[in-house]
Amino acid sequence: MSGIYIHIPFCRQACHYCNFHFSVNRRLLPEMVEAIQTEMDRKLGVQNRPATETIYLGGGTPSLLSYRQLSDLIDRIRKHTRVVPDAEITLEANPEDITPAHLQEWRNAGINRLSIGIQSFNDNDLLRLNRNHTGVMAEEAVLSAASFGFDNISIDLIYGIQGSGPDDWKKNIDKALLLPVQHISAYALTVEPKTAMEVRIRRGQDEHPSETAMVEQFYLLLQMLEDGGYEQYETSNFCRPGHISRHNTSYWEGKPYLGFGPSAHSYDPPVRSWNLSNNTLYIQQVRAQMPEAASEVLTMEQQANEYIMLQLRMRKGLDLSAFRLRFGSPLYDQLQQNAVHSIQTGQLVHSGNILCISKPSLMLADGIIAGLFVEDQGLSGGEAGI
Repeated sequence: MSGIYIHIPFCRQACHYCNFHFSVNRRLLPEMVEAIQTEMDRKLGVQNRPATETIYLGGGTPSLLSYRQLSDLIDRIRKHTRVVPDAEITLEANPEDITPAHLQEWRNAGINRLSIGIQSFNDNDLLRLNRNHTGVMAEEAVLSAASFGFDNISIDLIYGIQGSGPDDWKKNIDKALLLPVQHISAYALTVEPKTAMEVRIRRGQDEHPSETAMVEQFYLLLQMLEDGGYEQYETSNFCRPGHISRHNTSYWEGKPYLGFGPSAHSYDPPVRSWNLSNNTLYIQQVRAQMPEAASEVLTMEQQANEYIMLQLRMRKGLDLSAFRLRFGSPLYDQLQQNAVHSIQTGQLVHSGNILCISKPSLMLADGIIAGLFVEDQGLSGGEAGI
């Protein structure tokens, strides 16, 4: 087992673009933490103390947890697994939760990496997104975290926000480059179904994000971060040398992981399972020793397609020799054939045994990758309820 993910499904308020599983009603928070610990006891207690390389507390807003709740969750993992000495332990935090007291508590609990949900340093952007902080608060949060000895700080930024032009986006990046930030995750604003933003756009109360602006801002991001000493190691992720997200990279490399909490996924190749996305039902089902909603056994073709997708999102690209060794010659031959057109058009670069998406085509990555998928030949696999 490589990593452990813990989903804390509570927030202070709902961001207009977010479709993750969360609730702004925190009444069940104490029961939720207890239920997650119970789920850990059941799933980890039978695994003969496997090594844990990364722990990631996400959500939701896990920075809402008290010191006792946070430390109890991490201690429960240490009880059942061998957390390696240099384990990466990440806490997602919002700027409004970053105080000197909390920073000291997080360090005491073993947190050594912070992922701060900034999204923008521009107050107009933050109002549109319905964030609960200001640009000044975001800047102060990063500086405060660094002053408490956090030297592995990641921030999230969003580009393509309605009404935000190239000058606004440039100022965002300039601000990030001036701060003691080792990692930046930058995402295009996506209008997800049933979010407040989608409803407002559908009712004509807001405009749809401009695809042209997204493309322009994405390539401005690439150039400025490269000039600023950051490496793009995945489509949306950039870091200073030695500061990749080890937890997320383990996902992209197809390593096994366990997820705890409502809506959390687990993966033990070739089986993926996921928990109920309902706080009350999750707690009830944990008490009944059955928090999972379902599981899926991936066919060889499904595993191959997922591998293609994840590897091509990594800038190091897809190692064709490794693909052939892992999935066999028939699927390798299909992949080679499917790649011919994109190589000829320059969307894919084929160098030695490595296949990667060309830099000018990064914004077309999803379509290029889909065109490479191998056909399902009806091998073993399928969905099964638990």
